[in-house]
Amino acid sequence: MPNVAEMRQKAEAGSCVNQCMLGLCYLYGDGVELDYQEAFRWLSAAAAQGASRAVLNLGYMYAEGLGIPQDVREAVRLFTAVASPSDSSDAFAARIELARIFLKGRGIPPDGDEALKWYSAAIALATDDEDSEELREAKAYVTIGRKKD
Repeated sequence: MPNVAEMRQKAEAGSCVNQCMLGLCYLYGDGVELDYQEAFRWLSAAAAQGASRAVLNLGYMYAEGLGIPQDVREAVRLFTAVASPSDSSDAFAARIELARIFLKGRGIPPDGDEALKWYSAAIALATDDEDSEELREAKAYVTIGRKKD
């Protein structure tokens, strides 16, 4: 269980890491009551300092309308910002989320070509020994997408 009091103190003092961690605690109800407004507050503060994990989770909040009005276009903008630099530790997750949004057309018109692009980009970040449900999802879609061509 996280030490929320200590984390809050450091977050209020401007610690980007603690702002992000506190935001995630509120977003997922880890050690605190689930509170989307507090999650948004702290994740926004960390995102303003450049924390890609905070930007990624703000993207989730906008995509799903968690405590804020759903805005898929803003989610796409945020996910793209995290997905673009391939050296970001959160790029893989952002690319998967972008592929899912374009595949399902959640709030925007479906676009199979964009989904294929983002799934392929996610696969490009994976190592040979890596395996996850998301990676298998991406590989399956890319295989199907290539068979259609």
